[in-house]
Amino acid sequence: MADKDRYLARLIVAALLALGLGACAPQDPAKEPTSGAKGTGMNKKSLGAKTLPTAPVWAVGTYDRAGKPNVMTAAWVGICCSKPPCVAVSLRKATYTHGNIMARKAFTVSVPSEAFLKQTDYFGLVSGREVDKFAGSGLTAAKSETVDAPYIGEFPLIIECKLLNSFELGLHTMFVGEIVDVKADPAVLGPDGSLDAGKLKPFFFDPGSRQYFGLGEPAGKAFEAGKGLVKPAGPAAKQP
Repeated sequence: MADKDRYLARLIVAALLALGLGACAPQDPAKEPTSGAKGTGMNKKSLGAKTLPTAPVWAVGTYDRAGKPNVMTAAWVGICCSKPPCVAVSLRKATYTHGNIMARKAFTVSVPSEAFLKQTDYFGLVSGREVDKFAGSGLTAAKSETVDAPYIGEFPLIIECKLLNSFELGLHTMFVGEIVDVKADPAVLGPDGSLDAGKLKPFFFDPGSRQYFGLGEPAGKAFEAGKGLVKPAGPAAKQP
């Protein structure tokens, strides 16, 4: 399990760093740029305090009080701890899933590939209070063997979590789930058994354009691409 968790953490952290977008206040054009800043576009335009960074798209699975399986699309999500391995999902109290997690103390994350983009989007268009999303999407609610929550049988990557903690942040509650197990289809694994992002083909949500984007080609080797900038006497970069 430790190896699987580390591979999963590296995948999602790398994806968030690679695809994340940032906003910062504009620099004073009258000031002389600091060393190395000339010609690098330091004069940014302020976009205000908004949730703009591109985010991974996950499907959060839960059972309601009556045992009915439900799933919802979530993008305010990510890895939040390595030991114990944990993920965080932030949900509004108005969602059906919010109450389900509070009651069952567990949830799953089904990571979709691009092939399931239509069904994943559907999960965010209707409420489990009114409809059976599994029946509507034609997908299968599989019962987890490790936590009290269902997952989507057809999705290639599954993260099973028990509720570790919850935090009221404002409009959203952040649920921290400790990873109990990670399951992956053999088709998305590389020759060494590790998760292959190119085979998984996850996609991401851009709040600014309200569009989904694919992962794209590898941009560089993590923990190696920046070695040329490390001074000989400086500390080596540490992995998360």
